[in-house]
Amino acid sequence: MDKIGTLLCALAALLAGGCRGRHATGAQPSLRVEVIEAATDTVPNRMSFVSSVESNFDALIEPRVNGYLVNKYFSSGMPVRKGQLLFTIDPNLLSTTLLSAEASLESARAQEVSARNNYERAVPLARIDAISQTQLDQYTAEYVAAQAAVRSAEQQVRNARLQVGYTRIYAPIDGIIASSSAHTGDYVGVGTQFSVLTTISNIDTLTVDVAIPMAQYLRSAGPRTSIFDNAGLLTDIRLMLADGTEYPYEGLYDYTRKDVSSTTGTLVLVVMFPNPDRSLKPGQFARVEASVGPVRPRVVVPQACVSQAQGVNSVWVVRPDSTAMYRRVI
Repeated sequence: MDKIGTLLCALAALLAGGCRGRHATGAQPSLRVEVIEAATDTVPNRMSFVSSVESNFDALIEPRVNGYLVNKYFSSGMPVRKGQLLFTIDPNLLSTTLLSAEASLESARAQEVSARNNYERAVPLARIDAISQTQLDQYTAEYVAAQAAVRSAEQQVRNARLQVGYTRIYAPIDGIIASSSAHTGDYVGVGTQFSVLTTISNIDTLTVDVAIPMAQYLRSAGPRTSIFDNAGLLTDIRLMLADGTEYPYEGLYDYTRKDVSSTTGTLVLVVMFPNPDRSLKPGQFARVEASVGPVRPRVVVPQACVSQAQGVNSVWVVRPDSTAMYRRVI
């Protein structure tokens, strides 16, 4: 424990008439004050930040094919699971395209059989010079072209089946689904006013932006190697809810946003909080308290020794010559 100075802790009490040691006889009392030696201790630099809770990420639900919306299979604002059916689009037009592609594939396969038979008959005839080499080359080319036509037709069928499959839209993630402005019968898809049907917000982990003034950051960060990586700058991260209760799960540093705000001069760090019971919802008020920077030694005194006047904190310090000196404290 280092001796920083001696504090006159009872001075405020004396001024208020609470001095001890007055004589009952009415004689002039002798002033007795309590003195305490200041000490050094490691005190974390706790800061409070007001922000809001946001989802970890949002998934846009966009139709991959154009068509008329047939039905919706969810309730707006409710949780949905990955793989859950959300929308169906009328598949009739795309089903017709699929049938046409399948018919073209069958035709290509028939032509391949004919070309293969011609080639297989021509090979032994060419060996005995019954047909010319030119004719054999022609049959060979026709067979190779027929095989390529089959592969192309098979790809067209696969593509048509994919298009039909896209008429059923499923949830890509777990989360909370927003409402949709598209209704049954609306024409949806790329290039329409309903190119985005809805969004799903992931709420397994929620994030909060913590904005630190650059002056405070530079004082607290110390000799850090990179302003972009601030892992370890914030510790003991706690979330206080709107009713004053503390969220039971501790926060973790996620990342630092790439720009310093030009309007507020703050560096924004993103912290994340687990939300296993889904008690947090995107957009709600959040007050984050965290220890900023390394724990440094500080001079500590009892609160009773500190006087406050017009927003200024001060103490009285006893000098070596036993005189008192006023000193402001932070």
